[in-house]
Amino acid sequence: MVARRGGRKRLPEKVKELKGTARKDRRPSGPGPDGQKPVMVGSVSRRAQEIMDRLMGCVDDLDYLDSHHADVYLLAAVRLEQVEKHYDFLKKNGYTYTNVSRYGGKTIKPRPEATMLNQALRHAHSLLAEIGLTPNAMSRIMRSSSTDPDADNPWKDI
Repeated sequence: MVARRGGRKRLPEKVKELKGTARKDRRPSGPGPDGQKPVMVGSVSRRAQEIMDRLMGCVDDLDYLDSHHADVYLLAAVRLEQVEKHYDFLKKNGYTYTNVSRYGGKTIKPRPEATMLNQALRHAHSLLAEIGLTPNAMSRIMRSSSTDPDADNPWKDI
């Protein structure tokens, strides 16, 4: 595979086929999605397994589930579990804490967990976009899968 530098991420072949922009001469030589459920690798919590099963169900509904992408689904599930844990902690303990200096001055500071939650949210969103489960990615797939592109065009007869 050729190393890429910068620019946009490459669209999955399934998305290109649905949009009608797929070209045989530009297809990668590797196999397409095999439609098989990925096997859980490593030991993760029960909650991460539940999240991974939910993600794979969503991807299976879109017909591009691939057993070779188990690590991406697992990473997304673990990251979403971390989002839940950080959110629960902050809901219980608040987003700030008070720090008392040695001279008696009080300073209100944001909790480190708030920063960790923000990072986990950004990374989880990036992973969901990579899988194709964000509203933007799904709307692109749904728009491109319509059979008649002029069905909703009021100007088609002109």
